[in-house]
Amino acid sequence: MVRVLYKRFYRILFILAAAALFLGGCSPTSLNTRYKNTSYSKPEAPPKDEKSIIIYSDLPEIEKEDTFIDKFESLKDEGVPFDKTTELMITIIDYLKTPYLYGGNTKSGIDCSGFTCNIYNTVYDKKLPRTANQQYEYGEYITQNELKPGDLVFFRFDARYGADHVGIYIGNSLFAHSSSKYGVTIASLARDFYIEKFVGARRIN
Repeated sequence: MVRVLYKRFYRILFILAAAALFLGGCSPTSLNTRYKNTSYSKPEAPPKDEKSIIIYSDLPEIEKEDTFIDKFESLKDEGVPFDKTTELMITIIDYLKTPYLYGGNTKSGIDCSGFTCNIYNTVYDKKLPRTANQQYEYGEYITQNELKPGDLVFFRFDARYGADHVGIYIGNSLFAHSSSKYGVTIASLARDFYIEKFVGARRIN
């Protein structure tokens, strides 16, 4: 069994969230000018060895996110499996500070629905519809009280759409998203701005 050297990496998200609870949304969807690059590469799945699964509650505190990402990649290369919540959090951390790009879906630039598509493809091996509005009509409806890490949260900034912004819930009223102003960042559902714009949540089974 690989020795677990890191503990409670979730702390990183709260440190970053404290510095990054900004306002911001994503531009309305235009299917004619957006989302031309929709190809995704599927990473190799590590072998499922229950005795070696690392869960985020067992990981030690760390000071530098880059050190943690390097360690995660190293363990993953060694074939050590991670539970889905851990993999979700680490994958999100790896995307933090990626700049916003309308229609983008790479770490050079990404929009809100491109971000959710990439995260779901990488972590859950699931392909989501490409726009926020399409994702809003996909999956199982859930209430805000039922939210779990990995669920999609939706917002409406333009009345022409059911939803035109999407993020991924990560727990404790926080969600990760690609903001048109700040790129991939962490925000709080408890902010008045997001309370006002929130239109629903979906669980992808």
